[in-house]
Amino acid sequence: MCDLTHWSNCLVDDLEQLAIMSPGVPAGEVARDFVNDVLSIHNSLKALPDLGPSKSVDDLFGRLVKRCCKIHGKLVVELAMSDESLKSILPSLHSVCSNGEFLLEKHWGEQMARCEGPDEARSILEEFPYYDNYKKLCLFEIMTVYGLGRKFRNAAIIGSGPLPLTSLFFLDEMKKEGGEGRVLNIDRDSEAIEISKAFRDGLGSRGEGMSFAQLDINEKSAPLETFEVVILAALVGHTQAEKEETIARVVRQMKVGAVLLVRSSWGLRKCLYPEFDASSETFKSLVHVHIVAHPYGDVVNSVIAATVRPGVGRG
Repeated sequence: MCDLTHWSNCLVDDLEQLAIMSPGVPAGEVARDFVNDVLSIHNSLKALPDLGPSKSVDDLFGRLVKRCCKIHGKLVVELAMSDESLKSILPSLHSVCSNGEFLLEKHWGEQMARCEGPDEARSILEEFPYYDNYKKLCLFEIMTVYGLGRKFRNAAIIGSGPLPLTSLFFLDEMKKEGGEGRVLNIDRDSEAIEISKAFRDGLGSRGEGMSFAQLDINEKSAPLETFEVVILAALVGHTQAEKEETIARVVRQMKVGAVLLVRSSWGLRKCLYPEFDASSETFKSLVHVHIVAHPYGDVVNSVIAATVRPGVGRG
């Protein structure tokens, strides 16, 4: 099971963020300041020749993430997210964030591939700037699955990318107390799959249990019917309609009652990742929605936990 002490410490870190609420400053002023800063960061990122890791790129993305993860009241969020100038650049901003994330993970995945052994690989991996963020997110998701009264020995990740940290942390959990685990990494990008295979190989025994499939889930079926948990990455699908179309295909390949975890966003974090509305009738016709959880602190993604409805999935 999860280390509850570690998770409680994560929650304490998150709750401490509540102190950062800009007391006494009018909501409109806070919202305008946020919008202006995000527009400036977006313009600076768009002006760069590429979004590969560098001091300027890292600093800009660091500012953006910090800005969007700061906790504000409902009115500030509504005013900021309804601003026409911000709304007009959101698709571009999401694309910039997606490209930057891919290039960052590719860079670190390639470093892992050059390691001479598991010890060096582990040391380098823990220097990845968002290592702790991913770990907290995965603990959050694992606890959500346990909260449904489920145990699991396998999982599939759709949109696993070139640095499959989600796969690694879920596998770590499955292997506790001498158990075995199996995680299937699915990505449509052949380069991401090749880099992540090298990442797996560099981990030694810790990577045992990872497998890979290069395919576009919207064009080709995946062997999902044997998996107890399927995770849909936040960057799979750009709009509500695209995500619903993908989810409809995915759940029909899953077994009835299996857990689907959908990564989403909330508040000002919607500037970083697209939001998914779990209350939509289309989504609810495919799954039973059990939990929608919005973490505070430096865990960016929200988590939607659902199970596949009878008559939709297999079995």
